[in-house]
Amino acid sequence: MRLFATLFSVFILMGGAIAQDVPQDGDNNKPDKKDADKKADFKAEIALLEGEWTMVSTTKNGQAIPRNITKSGKQSVKEGEVTVYIMGGVYLKAKYKIDPTKTPKTIDYMLTDGQGKGKTSLGIYELNEENDTLKCCFATPGKDRPEEFSSRKGSERTLTTWRKVMKKDDN
Repeated sequence: MRLFATLFSVFILMGGAIAQDVPQDGDNNKPDKKDADKKADFKAEIALLEGEWTMVSTTKNGQAIPRNITKSGKQSVKEGEVTVYIMGGVYLKAKYKIDPTKTPKTIDYMLTDGQGKGKTSLGIYELNEENDTLKCCFATPGKDRPEEFSSRKGSERTLTTWRKVMKKDDN
């Protein structure tokens, strides 16, 4: 009897989990159009982020980074990974994850090389209307995600603006 009760409980639990995945509008298990639209939106957003970027400005913990350093800043975004170069060397590498449905849009860097390797830095981002300027604000790994685009003294945040490098065939 115990075995039956246990199996019945497992069956009910599994049935509950299965029922949550079944569309409720009788569409015979076709993917939900909203889910398909979300996936398309995510792919489109990722495509906008991919490419080569040059650093325009950076403020870290309320302190503007000197122009000679920001001028040397480059960022390469490709296939879910980002590499940031400063003064010709790799500053950091990270896998990234975005959520463009949030306000502001969120981005997480899972740092794989350079400063903070093995840690995650939580951030927010926005693209301008032309999709050629990217503003990012990241918290120091272990700190809460910023809710606004600012980097005040003691905030442990980095605010960076990037300009997309346009290829001749992008125009």
